[in-house]
Amino acid sequence: MTSVVGPFSERIIIQPGWPHFVGHFAGRPILPGIAHLALVRDALRRMVDPELELVAVTVLRLRQVVGPGDGLDLQMSPTGDAEWAFELRRGADLASRGVVASGRCAVPGGAVVGVAAGGERFPAPAALIPHRGPALLLEAVVEAADDRLVASATVPQGSAFAAQGLAPPFVALEVAAQAAAAFEALRRRRAGGDPEPRVGYLVGARDVVLQIGLPVGLPLQATIRLDAALPPLSTYLFEVVAGGAVSANGTISTYMA
Repeated sequence: MTSVVGPFSERIIIQPGWPHFVGHFAGRPILPGIAHLALVRDALRRMVDPELELVAVTVLRLRQVVGPGDGLDLQMSPTGDAEWAFELRRGADLASRGVVASGRCAVPGGAVVGVAAGGERFPAPAALIPHRGPALLLEAVVEAADDRLVASATVPQGSAFAAQGLAPPFVALEVAAQAAAAFEALRRRRAGGDPEPRVGYLVGARDVVLQIGLPVGLPLQATIRLDAALPPLSTYLFEVVAGGAVSANGTISTYMA
């Protein structure tokens, strides 16, 4: 095990064959926002401790869309005890930056709790958001109101983030982002707008606490609440529950194209 205490950097080539692209905007492959966090986590595992996980995202800003074949330069600097500031750049362009904390996350335990069915029937997630295949994490919208949505979700076996029956807790940000996209789609439908799924992006996160890995193939519950909206930007408070316990909570920001 290595233990790097000073700044370090890496060059990363985004391979076209990476499974992260499968189903993430069909016909327009885009690296998921949470894959930026995966690159940071993987670098920490190589340079500091192979068992580290991200346990908090103090702030995350996603600035540039990253696609197959892009080359990224990752720079990381310690800012405190187990806390790291990072930047991912594509040449002179900033792709993302943030501050994260690393440590150990709990393994989900206890009974797996399903999501109770609501009285209203909603369109299937595939009719609301443009994800397909292993990139589609939402299974059903359970409840929706003017400022809130509850959905069931599952990390499928084929997910690029699944390993040994678990997905890292930061995948909860993607679950929340997909719930936010479904919320926006339902709001457009109710207003008589375009019912077709639209491309949306996770563009930021803050004050996110990551506690428990997500069990692959088992039900999750995602709850989002609209905090602020200045279209096309929106901010949501979120909580994702796995195995009856909170896996992650915090705030995300999305941009609807």
